[in-house]
Amino acid sequence: MKELEQFYERRLRLEAGWHVERVEQNDEARQITVEIDYDETVLRCPVCKAAAKAHDKQRKAVRHFDTCEDETWLEVFFPRVRCPEHGIQTVNPPFAAAGSRFTKGFENRVIVLCKGASVKKVAKDLGLNWNVVAGIKDRAYGRGKKKKALKPLPKPKRLHLDEISVSKGHDCFTIVSDGGTGNVLAVLDGRDAETLKSFFATQQIADFSELESISMDMAPPYIRAVRDSFPNAGRLICFDRFHVARLFNRALDAVRRQEAARLYKAGSENPLVKTRFEWLRNSGLTDNRASRRRKFMPLTKGKYQTAKAWKLKEQAARLWKYEREGNAERAWKRLLWRLSHSRIGEMKKLYVTINKHLEGILNAVRLKASNGLAEARNSSIQRVKYMACGFRNKARFKQEILFQFGGYDLTH
Repeated sequence: MKELEQFYERRLRLEAGWHVERVEQNDEARQITVEIDYDETVLRCPVCKAAAKAHDKQRKAVRHFDTCEDETWLEVFFPRVRCPEHGIQTVNPPFAAAGSRFTKGFENRVIVLCKGASVKKVAKDLGLNWNVVAGIKDRAYGRGKKKKALKPLPKPKRLHLDEISVSKGHDCFTIVSDGGTGNVLAVLDGRDAETLKSFFATQQIADFSELESISMDMAPPYIRAVRDSFPNAGRLICFDRFHVARLFNRALDAVRRQEAARLYKAGSENPLVKTRFEWLRNSGLTDNRASRRRKFMPLTKGKYQTAKAWKLKEQAARLWKYEREGNAERAWKRLLWRLSHSRIGEMKKLYVTINKHLEGILNAVRLKASNGLAEARNSSIQRVKYMACGFRNKARFKQEILFQFGGYDLTH
């Protein structure tokens, strides 16, 4: 046997009975054709594995990895057997994907490339049709769902609820994800309480018996759905640092804009010009020795309302480091007192919001719960949507989210 035939037999890891007949090279077309045949005397039905009589052979071309940039095709003679129970069945070689004109290795390569690029880009790089790559993805997604259904249900200890926009307007998905693995468990239409309650009542994708926390924003529908679905919701609901900090930043920025407008109206000098992002930065995580910060920091010691609001925001940023729940509760209540007595309208509004959701904030401090992983994943989902230039319908977008972030085993 020639060395080239031996090389392909080794690389394809052919099982007993399968062998390479010959290898043809077309230098002009930059194409290699590997002819593979099956010569096993005893044939078995691929369904029941019982001995069966040979019926005929079916010749099919199967695409494989390129060899030294030469397009490689496998000309395979698939034996067909006549089984008394299952009729005529085709015996597939170990390297061929059932119902596909590509090898398993080639399809696995396409799946890996689709994890970081659009279907159009992968199709162009591999010289394939868009529909061919999309078909490989669809089969991989279906295969991944079947594999996941056969595995034991995951028992997440931390759950994340977040929303992501589907298109312009108020159309959105609710993303339910495992805070431990980062895998998306479900993609639900909208963000209403009834949809989320129905999911918790009927879902069969996870076991929530060991749940310790549910991180979310302060959306009333999410809170209502969790409270109606879990008897211990009061200890589960967590409003993490990211969402609380966003509330303080919005209130602070509103105070700055109002004060700047008053200074302009009075004709006074406005030192708040071009300082918006300096106020919003966390001074505890910023190098205040930088030139812009050295100019900015004296403003925080002035008698401006913005400076007072900034101090309250900075105080809130330091309250996430407490280890004991009792100490954290006393510290947050001191901050609430300062907010309510600040004589700043926006801070008083913020006091109402924080006081209403204090239990969930204290849960987040106690459990060190964070929605940061969910926010990072949402950015990745938006990138996927951008690469695809949008999706034709919501079902395709859901499938893509689960394909990319569902933690499915998509390979053969």
